[in-house]
Amino acid sequence: MNKIDFRQLSFFELKAALGEHHVNSEFIVGDPSQLNVPTDIFNEPIQLEGSALALCLEGEAVLTLNLQRLTLRQGHMLVIPGNSVIQYHEHLPDFKSYIVGISREFFDGMQLKTILPIMSEIMKNPLLELSEQDIRLIVNWGRYISGKSIDENNPYHKQIMQHLILSLFYEIGYIFLKQRGKTVVRQKTHSEEIMEQFARLVREHYRTERNVEFYADQLCLTPKYLSTLIKKNSGKSVPEWIRYALIMDAKVQLKYSTQTVQQISEMLQFPNPSFFGRFFKKYVGITPLQYRMGE
Repeated sequence: MNKIDFRQLSFFELKAALGEHHVNSEFIVGDPSQLNVPTDIFNEPIQLEGSALALCLEGEAVLTLNLQRLTLRQGHMLVIPGNSVIQYHEHLPDFKSYIVGISREFFDGMQLKTILPIMSEIMKNPLLELSEQDIRLIVNWGRYISGKSIDENNPYHKQIMQHLILSLFYEIGYIFLKQRGKTVVRQKTHSEEIMEQFARLVREHYRTERNVEFYADQLCLTPKYLSTLIKKNSGKSVPEWIRYALIMDAKVQLKYSTQTVQQISEMLQFPNPSFFGRFFKKYVGITPLQYRMGE
């Protein structure tokens, strides 16, 4: 049984849509003077394979990112995390954007440890408003990266490109820090490292593993210590983290898929549809069917 009936958009498909001069197999740098993204690609919900940045230079567009409806206006930059579900709704005729996209494999090869504290904060607030100076900075970086990407005969080509794109991420991180009035990027504490690993495990296993013991065992910690650490650092308990992941998954399925409530219940590993319905109503306030109907 398919989890959901929206499809994944691979870098290969986006490359074919944009044209060879915009991308290589691992990243995209779209100059607005040339870029013409066919909007029908995003008319239906699409799950992106990789991460992306979209900088609006003119006009505006309306889209949904992971169930959140957003308006991308001139001077706004949208950070799109990997595996996000995105749907395009409409745009003004003069809409023009600058795009940087990174494949999952390319992203995994970048040394991101020092920038992760900033990036994790940006993911919570993915829409940033940039100054004219910041816009010029991002566009100039993009054009430089695009120019360097041509020389694929260089034996260090991939490493050069990873470091250039990483530098772009640092620039974006600095913009974020300026907006938030922060000046120092600190290394994560041990507790934060555990939090990050725990969040990754929840994303991977929430459908099948709902007990604290499983996650504690994966992290080589006692259940009591893990529970205390997670509650102290996030304000939410381990069951609350798992419950949040389940509810978000259920909402995506109900909003975008054509599967029945029973099928969604089975996919999310609930004992039966009635149990799923009671669970959903308890924490969302309405039944799954009411949510699907937009009530």
